[in-house]
Amino acid sequence: MHKTKRLISVLGVAALAVPGAALADPGHGSGHGPATTPSPVEKQTATKGSHHSPPAKGRGRNLVFKGILKAVDTTASTVTLTVSGGNRAAKAFKGQDVTFDVSKARIRAADSNANGTPNELADGKVGDRAVVHVHLAKGTTVTQPLAARSLVDQTQAR
Repeated sequence: MHKTKRLISVLGVAALAVPGAALADPGHGSGHGPATTPSPVEKQTATKGSHHSPPAKGRGRNLVFKGILKAVDTTASTVTLTVSGGNRAAKAFKGQDVTFDVSKARIRAADSNANGTPNELADGKVGDRAVVHVHLAKGTTVTQPLAARSLVDQTQAR
C-alpha cells in the first residue's frame, strides 16, 4: 500500500511537469545555447528581410491644395490656384500656380452669382479661398491640369 501511494505521488508530479515542458521556449532566437536549424518558414522570412506585409498594389496618394483662386474658366472647366499650403504631399507646390481640371469634380460653393443654383463652377470667383482635392494613382507623374476630385470655395457670398 505504501508503495502504491509513493507511485501515485511520483506520477502526479510527473503529470504536472509535462505541460510545463510542452510550454517551454524551444530556444529559437534567444542567442544562448546551441544553434538550431531554422524552419522553412523562418528561412523564407529571413531572405525577404521583413516580417511586414508588402504595400497594397494600386494605391496612390491624395493631395490637398489650399490657396487663392487666380483664374476660373467655366468653358474649359478649369481653375488655377495659387497654392499657399496643403497636406504633406502638396507642400512641394507652395507658392506656385497650379491648374486643375474640375469637369468631374464635386464643387461646393455658395451661390455668389445669385442665379439660384449653388455648387457650380461659376460661383467661384478670382480671389476666393479654396481647397482642391486630387488623387494621383501610384506611379503617375504630375502633369497639369490635374484632375480634381473636389473643389471647395471657402469664401462665403455676402
